[in-house]
Amino acid sequence: MPPEKTLNMTRSVMLMTTYECQLRCAYCRIRRGPRRMDEATARRSADLLMSSRAENLLLNFFGGEPLLAWDLVRRTALYARSRRGKKSLRVNLTTNGLLLDEEKLAFLKGFDSYVHLSLDGPREANAARLRGAGAGAQAAMEAALRRLEASGLQYHVNAVVDPSRAASFDSDLLALENLGARRIQFGYRVGVLWSPRALRELLASLDRYEARGRAELINRASDSEPVMLSREVIVDTDGALYWDGGIFLEEALPRVRKALRLGSLDDILEADAVDSEPRKPYERLLAAYPAGTKGGHIVLNNIKVGLALQRYWLERRRPTRPGDFHPVYGAEDPAVRRGVVEAGLPDQARFLNERMPWLDRAFLFIRGGCDLDCLFCRNKPQEGFQSIDEVDAFLAENSNLRRKRIALVGNEPTAHPRLPDIVRLCRRRGFTDVEVMTSGVRLAELARPLAEAGVKSYALAIHGSNPKVHDVVTRRPGSLDAALRGLEAARTAGARVFVHANACRANLSDLPALEALARVRGWPFSIHPLRPKDPEGMNVPYREAAPGYAELRRALTGRVKSLTGFPVCVAREIQGRASCPGEDVADSMKLYLLHQAFVKPEGCRGCPDHRRCVGTFEEHLRSRPAERKELRYS
Repeated sequence: MPPEKTLNMTRSVMLMTTYECQLRCAYCRIRRGPRRMDEATARRSADLLMSSRAENLLLNFFGGEPLLAWDLVRRTALYARSRRGKKSLRVNLTTNGLLLDEEKLAFLKGFDSYVHLSLDGPREANAARLRGAGAGAQAAMEAALRRLEASGLQYHVNAVVDPSRAASFDSDLLALENLGARRIQFGYRVGVLWSPRALRELLASLDRYEARGRAELINRASDSEPVMLSREVIVDTDGALYWDGGIFLEEALPRVRKALRLGSLDDILEADAVDSEPRKPYERLLAAYPAGTKGGHIVLNNIKVGLALQRYWLERRRPTRPGDFHPVYGAEDPAVRRGVVEAGLPDQARFLNERMPWLDRAFLFIRGGCDLDCLFCRNKPQEGFQSIDEVDAFLAENSNLRRKRIALVGNEPTAHPRLPDIVRLCRRRGFTDVEVMTSGVRLAELARPLAEAGVKSYALAIHGSNPKVHDVVTRRPGSLDAALRGLEAARTAGARVFVHANACRANLSDLPALEALARVRGWPFSIHPLRPKDPEGMNVPYREAAPGYAELRRALTGRVKSLTGFPVCVAREIQGRASCPGEDVADSMKLYLLHQAFVKPEGCRGCPDHRRCVGTFEEHLRSRPAERKELRYS
């Protein structure tokens, strides 16, 4: 798991630029008025964000309608860019689109920008928003959508569903598609009670849309529910800091402003200090509105809606029954397959910017087989390679994106007979940093030509400190010696090599020795969980190949510090507060981890690490039901 998911880092700060807005949305619970943030407060907010240890930062402009304070948005974005140093900075803007003209779009294109366009659908669905906005408001918002699509900027449409429209929400989503929306995120109205019937109607609408819709629903891959418990940091116009519910729920639940206040720019001087706040939103909300009160009833009801949606999406990201495998994807996350594996570069960029904004790399999947026949991954034949023309057509889409970093991944990219030519194509298409995933067995001969072509780094699997372990895992005699020769040849050629191992029963007792070897030789090193696959794709069944968490504790506690992608509670018992640095994990492996169909048991709810933890695998819990009880927050 990337470090920004395991360390207390605040990588995103939202600015409440203004409380003014042209619309009077019935569901908006922000208290509108003439208040605006001044430039000094905006700059201090940007400075707070820049103090984060995170390398990839998000500066969010919110309102009200932030385009009513466009000069402030523009100057603050420029100021933040001047202060970022070597960090990456993305500018997010939430807008109703009424003032989104070509001049503003041109400015945003000069940044790594992302636009959240608020549009609930056709006129009848949007009617609750348009009171007092004038007859042309709906047409202006639809025109903003068309301009965004033509601009090439990253964006999605944000639609809010009211309980009264839950039964027809699938029609509203389809209507948004017809207006041109390709990516949609929906929210549900908070601060009001959702009846059990309205919630059932919403889930039924989603079922119907899932069967018919074509647009990408961002909610499928999101981990933001319940939104009532959001820990997004927002700076108010006066410099006070809140979890964002303190502002967006103010009219419905007035006491939340005080309850969710974190401090101010005067007393919070470092962004990462915000995330160390011990009292969680849930505790603060129920202290302000205890269970049994009207406000407490609304708080608990809205949390229940969020949890129901969380379950809904988790069930669609994993097998339909515990132990089953998706007929195509196995234990992979289908959203990642759609958004990255099977996507062109523009759609990849949109998906990664939304779900993994810290992963600043494109991915080219090289078709073909594998050189090994591992215990946990059956050998595939070396056939079906892409042609050079096919690869070039894929890479040509970078001309507008101008991304600089790409990873070549797959079963064994080095098996492609024209891999150096592919790397040169990547360079010609603007990619200056090329990473290659490999088992390393061909690398001794390829390291020099690949370095000359432009490869900068490798993600290489080493599963044991000696052949008796590694070669048993790979089921290929001599594979460790070949991989080590390739590794050293790559380093001699000037490339950085990231080494990783999958924790399985066959190498479990050797992992401390492998980690020690990596430290002595200076390899960036990480240990990853073994993921379940379609039984037809594994030489040894998952239950036999993968260790249980109790086995991991017995073998590794106090002896390793490189676990990543394991449940936080398990990793913490084994290696304490130590965590695998993100710079020790290849980008290819970060994607590999987030490509998995992780789940979180019911007992994990309430855990302070719930949002940072990837969770576990349904197949792991099915094959070891006793461990379901161990993954419990108390």
